[in-house]
Amino acid sequence: MDADQTKIYQMISGYARTAEIYTAVKLGIPDILSKEPKTLQEIADETNIDTNVIIRFLRLLISREIICLKDGKYCLTNLGDLFRADHPNSLRNLIIYVGEVQYRVGQEMYSSVKTGKPAFDKIFGMSFFDYLSKNADMSSYFNEAMNHQASIRTEGLINSYDFNHAKTVLDVGGGDATLISSILKNYPELKGVVFEVSTVVDETRRNLAKNNLKERGDVVCGDFFKDSIPSGSDITILSNILHDWEDNEAIKILRNCNKSMNDKSKLLIIEQLIPEIVTPGSSAVGSDMSMLLLTGGRERSLSEYEELLDESGLTLSKVIPLALSNIPEGKKPDWVIMECKQKEKNF
Repeated sequence: MDADQTKIYQMISGYARTAEIYTAVKLGIPDILSKEPKTLQEIADETNIDTNVIIRFLRLLISREIICLKDGKYCLTNLGDLFRADHPNSLRNLIIYVGEVQYRVGQEMYSSVKTGKPAFDKIFGMSFFDYLSKNADMSSYFNEAMNHQASIRTEGLINSYDFNHAKTVLDVGGGDATLISSILKNYPELKGVVFEVSTVVDETRRNLAKNNLKERGDVVCGDFFKDSIPSGSDITILSNILHDWEDNEAIKILRNCNKSMNDKSKLLIIEQLIPEIVTPGSSAVGSDMSMLLLTGGRERSLSEYEELLDESGLTLSKVIPLALSNIPEGKKPDWVIMECKQKEKNF
């Protein structure tokens, strides 16, 4: 098998790795082994699986360096430790989310590419966000995964943008206040507001309180499509929001933000940019396909964002690369801050 054939084989084998890790977590094997090594029979008893079957799966996990066999007992490797529910850096919930959502919609990529419609709706019979609102556990797993990414983006934002000229910052769709909390901690004179839907605001308030920011941080409940966004902030932030939506919906969000701004306000859009000329290693193009599968949204190029802004009465002031510290090897950083201001209000 030559190098190109080997590369293709590795590509088409990815589904199996996902299924293996998901199965290990779903069976609870990392948690069974979290306290002490166990024998084959003990694992079989705790999983209620015949020894002749479970041993085959345990061999597979050994070959993947997730578990190992010592003195006739199975134990976790350092890699396998990350699958435990009680590990401080546990990936368990992310693995379940990927296995039960991302993996399934990926199997319907052909359908999405043919129709331009999200595969999620076809598989689950409802939209992605409707599903999360009706499935508390999966919503929690998804939010946990997003919060990890939000923490990374937040660090990049703090390292890349100066908030000293502002008095109040508004985070539209700000989730559990991860981003606004970090900004307020780094800028003690600032006040912050999070605008979020009703299903999230309780968690947002808890996190502001946990970070001792109740006096400087406020939460306003609302829907950024149909409710008025709070006015009066010097800086409004849309972080990882617009890519969830097709152009018409994205323009509605931007116009609603515009209505809350004045001629001195700034809007910061934090998103990945599709390169005008795509080369190997761009993270944004993979994320673009993921958005098609899940929500029908899309990643965009800078020129495409400029068109959305123009339709929304806004204009681009500057583009600032987001200073991220954890770019995977072989990947090119695509995250930016797009600073925008009002052009005019003619709608």
